[in-house]
Amino acid sequence: EGTGKRYPMKLSGSCKVEKSPDFFFKERHQHTQNYFPVASPELRVVSYNVLSDSRTAQSENKRPFPYCPRDALTLDSRVPVLVQELQGYHSDVMCLQDVDRSAFDSKYRPILDASGFGGVLDTAQLSQDGCAVFYRKERFRMVKKEAVSLGKALQRLPDLQWLVGTLTKDKPAYLERLTSLDAMLQMVLLQERKTGQKLLVANTQLQPGSDEKHVRMMQAGVMLCVLQNTLHGTCLPHIICGDLQSSPGDGVVSYIATGGASHRHNDWKSGESDEFFPLDIEHNLSFSSASLSTDIKYTVFSETQRGITDYILFDKSQLTLRNIIPMPEPEIICTGLPSRLCPSDHMAVVADLTWEPLSSI
Repeated sequence: EGTGKRYPMKLSGSCKVEKSPDFFFKERHQHTQNYFPVASPELRVVSYNVLSDSRTAQSENKRPFPYCPRDALTLDSRVPVLVQELQGYHSDVMCLQDVDRSAFDSKYRPILDASGFGGVLDTAQLSQDGCAVFYRKERFRMVKKEAVSLGKALQRLPDLQWLVGTLTKDKPAYLERLTSLDAMLQMVLLQERKTGQKLLVANTQLQPGSDEKHVRMMQAGVMLCVLQNTLHGTCLPHIICGDLQSSPGDGVVSYIATGGASHRHNDWKSGESDEFFPLDIEHNLSFSSASLSTDIKYTVFSETQRGITDYILFDKSQLTLRNIIPMPEPEIICTGLPSRLCPSDHMAVVADLTWEPLSSI
């Protein structure tokens, strides 16, 4: 695998790769060769599911990603390549999903810190992987962060207590499952050092599974309720990044992009009959999607899943899409990801947004 000229790779810190083949991201880096100025109206954002070690583990009956050489699936093999890829995007904000805590502590955070990025990881209570946000320290400082379990938020948010009461009465087993799942919403409030402009970054990964669309609809409804409560009706610019485990035609994406989803939507029927609980859900935020604004054909490309599931959703009242970095053509990938040429089964979504920064303070 990998033909043509070979390039040396240099990394800060102890994570080193002496030589590499022509990784797929090499061509993508041609579009991201420089950082934007610190007070620029332009902002580069990355959303990337980096493939946790748990998803590459071989069980007694199945070997995940059988087309990928085993040595290319190890964290020691993949993380140096992932860090090299992330460094080359010269981004302002990076939202990662499926991040192993061990890799975050030993590789991602120290190496990206040496490259000028601050970073925070949040994991579910019983999980060893989670969501991480990195931000360019020259441009931003972190004001605060919060990690919200979507299951626990369903139980505690005042706006949702009518739903909890109804489910307790009519679908108690379904409610118990919704509240036990470890999907979470990571929120990080950033502030530009030069202008004082603030940006709320939300990062998430919803419940996987083709028969879990109704669960993801419920999780998306809770997520937007949390965001609305966090914003408190302010005009704070905001973005949602993450692996929504949903294609563009699914109810989750339609709900976020249009502001509502009907109880008649077919996704409510994706589960067993005892979990059939259709709702009319709505929110008052206004989003556009970088992933849907171009001719991107996929963000995940494996033997079991091919299509768009990863998104950068931005507040369209204050942010606009300037550019999105193109993906490799599917024909180049051939069998699937991950491979020696790409360290995850997902590809990074990289978007350049434009906002109107405040005057310098």
